[in-house]
Amino acid sequence: MRRQNTITGLILHIAILLCLPTILLAAEADLMSTSISSVAFSAGAGWNGYEPARLQINDTGDVCFLAPMPEKENSVAARFIASYMNYGGVVSQLHSGLDAMSAMFGMTLRTTNTEVVCSQDFSTIAVLCDERLTSASASTAAILYLQDRNGVLDRIVLGQSPGCLASECHLEMGDGRLLVYGHGYGVKLFDVSNGTLKMSQDLSATIVYNGEFLAMPKNSDCIFYTAAKSGYGLSSGQNGIFCHSIADGKSSLVAKAGRTSLDPQLAVSGDGSKVAYRRLENAIAIAQKDGDAWKGIEPYPIMDKGSCYPSISMDGRFITYQCASEECVKVKVFDTLQGKCSLAIESPKGDCFRPSVSPNGEYIAFATNGTADGTYQVFRTRNNISSYGDDWLVLDLKKGWNLKSIHFTLDDKSWQTLQNLGEVWIWNGSKFAPRMEKLKSGMGFWINASANAQLFLSGKVEEATPLRPGWNLVCPITYESILAGKVAFQFDEKSRCYVRFMPETVGNATQKGVWLFMP
Repeated sequence: MRRQNTITGLILHIAILLCLPTILLAAEADLMSTSISSVAFSAGAGWNGYEPARLQINDTGDVCFLAPMPEKENSVAARFIASYMNYGGVVSQLHSGLDAMSAMFGMTLRTTNTEVVCSQDFSTIAVLCDERLTSASASTAAILYLQDRNGVLDRIVLGQSPGCLASECHLEMGDGRLLVYGHGYGVKLFDVSNGTLKMSQDLSATIVYNGEFLAMPKNSDCIFYTAAKSGYGLSSGQNGIFCHSIADGKSSLVAKAGRTSLDPQLAVSGDGSKVAYRRLENAIAIAQKDGDAWKGIEPYPIMDKGSCYPSISMDGRFITYQCASEECVKVKVFDTLQGKCSLAIESPKGDCFRPSVSPNGEYIAFATNGTADGTYQVFRTRNNISSYGDDWLVLDLKKGWNLKSIHFTLDDKSWQTLQNLGEVWIWNGSKFAPRMEKLKSGMGFWINASANAQLFLSGKVEEATPLRPGWNLVCPITYESILAGKVAFQFDEKSRCYVRFMPETVGNATQKGVWLFMP
């Protein structure tokens, strides 16, 4: 039955191609990024020599960050300094008083300790801060604010000093959920809906929290944490990275992390299938899910001295981190598909901190350290994302049928990787047929992917497959010189129709399969 459905589907596709009832002209955006450059966005008071708070950045390059007022100005009249930076906008010198974030919340927020987290598209923003209760008292209240895209604002008092301090608490936001944890507060989960906050679970007795970082994926039903728990094969004084399922309340071991003194900074991909965590002072380890089990990537892929503060893109491909030597501080990007590190920025002053990568991996934001007079800078740079080289390709696949192509001959490992994801079919000049041998340079193909996936494929550039009279299914960049003046079509994923392929878009179609007619 599966083979019959496969053949029926392919016959239908070729029938659509030959009939071509509708021809659509399509132009695609250039996905190749520009060269890396950094521009200082803003400077303002805050931090007074301490490392900056975590930045938030979205897929269009907007950056959301908060900077608390210096402690000496901690009063009911002091407002925190904040800004929401638009992709193309210019941000002026920040100052105390009504600022961008206060304007977004429609009220004055007075605080000395702040943290902000956002949903993936910045439609929901949560701010955690300590606010002085009265001008005559040093007592503060830890207050959690929430605002959604419609301007609905909710506010919850978590507790009062000295028992509960926002400065000792942290936030994580997933889809429809907000995780709040810290000293004097424990670990609690909130549901976020229509601009309101409602505590759904108190996990303080379940998740071990010792003042370090927790992580929650954007699109997953779990929480990652570190602990030295018995019963998981850990040695004396050893931490483990654990995954707590919110649905059933069970924890599973992800990786054996290291000594109790380990600083377990965690970052997790959007679907919760890949975790990056700090290992001692000279490595960032990566664990990824393989079925129901977790496997570590060995040896550690990131071994730069002083590696810390990992941040990971939604699909788990890019990991940004900060590393330091005696001469400088660097922000680097690790491409998990290629297994290579690249330099985003290097500062001889040693003032690049807490890098964050956008969900799509295209942008990186980081801040400088606070100086003696309390000034800092926030930067945004662009990740130089490469999707293909002469002998490699990052192949994006959606579940179901995909029309793709390869501009080199696959090596044995890559061919096996492709076959493991689904059936591969080719057009042999007269009919569709399963491909039993590895794909060669210039070939187009259909693959029935069992799941959404990004595959790193490599091989060797060889002489392209000769073209036959009639219809050929090919890789456009391989036959670029032939495409001009020829009839060619590609399959549009959104409309599910064939559209005319334009030769000038060859550079934007590195993995598309194209039907080329040779007279």
